[in-house]
Amino acid sequence: MTTVQTRTREIGDKEGFDIIVVTATANGRRVDPAKNGVLNGGYPFEKKLKGTKTVSDWTKERFERTYPGYSCEVLKADGKVAPGNTKLETVRKTYEE
Repeated sequence: MTTVQTRTREIGDKEGFDIIVVTATANGRRVDPAKNGVLNGGYPFEKKLKGTKTVSDWTKERFERTYPGYSCEVLKADGKVAPGNTKLETVRKTYEE
């Protein structure tokens, strides 16, 4: 089984940003990165989502559809959570600086 940390690294390598996995509930508790078998199946997307899409678009269209019952927080390079209306190209640029 794959750990949450391994799966988030795979996603980060493809999408160009880091994430923290949370439960898809009102309180959105963080999921332990060492936990096994939570994000079953690989990340099925070959290419990163267009930079003109937003953090919310990516979270709903890709992450939550792929891993039902879970959501995530998209992080900028400084570790701060990117607001949902932030364009992915803006988030990715923080990792280039």
